[in-house]
Amino acid sequence: MAKRKFSNMSKVLMFIEAVVLLPLIHVIALLCPYQKTYEFSKKIGSLLLRLSPNKKITIQKNLAIIYPHKDFSDEELDDISRVIAGYELRIIVEMIQFSRMGFQEKISYIRVNSCNQISQVYHRKERNFVGFTLHCGNWEILGCFMTSVGIPMTCLVERQFNPWIDKHIQYLRHELGIGTIYNEISLMRPLLDCMKKGGVVGLVADQTHWFDPLFIPFFGEEAAVPSGTAGLALKMKSLLFSSYSQYLGKGQYLVDIDTDIEAVKTDDKVQDVKNLMEKIYTKYESIIKKDVKNWYTLGTDRWGLTRESLKEWEKNPDSDRF
Repeated sequence: MAKRKFSNMSKVLMFIEAVVLLPLIHVIALLCPYQKTYEFSKKIGSLLLRLSPNKKITIQKNLAIIYPHKDFSDEELDDISRVIAGYELRIIVEMIQFSRMGFQEKISYIRVNSCNQISQVYHRKERNFVGFTLHCGNWEILGCFMTSVGIPMTCLVERQFNPWIDKHIQYLRHELGIGTIYNEISLMRPLLDCMKKGGVVGLVADQTHWFDPLFIPFFGEEAAVPSGTAGLALKMKSLLFSSYSQYLGKGQYLVDIDTDIEAVKTDDKVQDVKNLMEKIYTKYESIIKKDVKNWYTLGTDRWGLTRESLKEWEKNPDSDRF
């Protein structure tokens, strides 16, 4: 993946952004009671929509793909848009708040389904795990829970555009006990080392993937999805699971873990990876439809990358992908 290049002016502006935003977010995390963070983020979302009205247009476009035969009322669309617009603030604030909690307080806000099977197999040290999840609820909750019960968790993450904000988010993840590896081709060796040591390697796999993606059906449209980690998991004979978190209200999250993912290996490695990712994305479709405003990626141009636009970007990978 090409290294991002910024002008000196861009660096100055991003530094100012970080200096202003990060202290403000920490103040919000300190003053806003945890159980009210969700509602507070919706109010901030209302303000942000006025500054970025295109966000609502993107959400409408994505809803039309997910629900091609459903019309959302203005009230429903406004409510979904407020949640999505305030989503990033909520996730970061909750990460800060969780990092300040003790073990008992953390688990009082997390309900987990089907964790016993993973715990039993892990503590027998049979094999490593690769977990697939998506940007639902608070996706950092899974890593926080795993590390809290003694199962080491390493996540593949994308770099934030602002390097100072990116560094701070990595710091918050480490405060929660979550190890991180950037999802870049040059860093596949650390990923392999983590898998050999055991524990859980997590991949938030529902975002648009630019480097050597697979194109598979997702709500009837083609979506660019990652293939490298899935291929590595098949090669390493990793135990696979999928998970997602769902906001239940009053600060509580349900973490649902499904260990019934079976990867079939044949002589066609490329097709094996494609079959696995199609199986996972089919599951994502059912999860998203349970509560569409629970899906952060709804506010991004999820289907914007096509085979044609990827070819254009590959001609000049140092350019801004977005």
